[in-house]
Amino acid sequence: MTTDNMTITVVGGGSSAHVLIPLLSSSGHTVNLLTRKPERWSRNVELQYQTFDGDVIRSFDGELNKISADPADVIPQSDAVILCMPVSAYRSTLHQLAPHINTDKEMAIGTVFGQGGFNWMVDEIKQGFTLKNITTFSFGLIPWICRVQEYGKIGITYGVKPINVAAVRPYEKFEALNSAIFEKV
Repeated sequence: MTTDNMTITVVGGGSSAHVLIPLLSSSGHTVNLLTRKPERWSRNVELQYQTFDGDVIRSFDGELNKISADPADVIPQSDAVILCMPVSAYRSTLHQLAPHINTDKEMAIGTVFGQGGFNWMVDEIKQGFTLKNITTFSFGLIPWICRVQEYGKIGITYGVKPINVAAVRPYEKFEALNSAIFEKV
């Protein structure tokens, strides 16, 4: 799995996506977005790191390479896919993505909220679609306190939670994902 200048597709448009997109983009990754509402997204997404009083401490700018509602537009070229959506949508979304995964390359599939059983859902699509080169990861909890100021344009974070954990399978891929993604967000 390539870890430098990855193409990462964020799936979903919630608060965590508004934080993740600028952080990954400003770290040098190419970021795509798969969303049901592509028309509501700007190519440039700003993240404001604010105090609880609303003062902006720092701003991060992110650029979306592609914005689409069709997995065929963004999934085949992805090195990593990160789900930013309600847990109840994980399984059906994974099944929508699976037919578009490039079987000739390694890919990481993860989520910002590691609900129990996520790895089983990924294993299900691996078996059902004969996907062999998949690394599964998830954060234990959403790593930031975040919200949306303007949908598709501006996200807000009040900072990173003091302790964050991530699970990776196979474990041997942890260091690569840690340096490419986890340390950036």
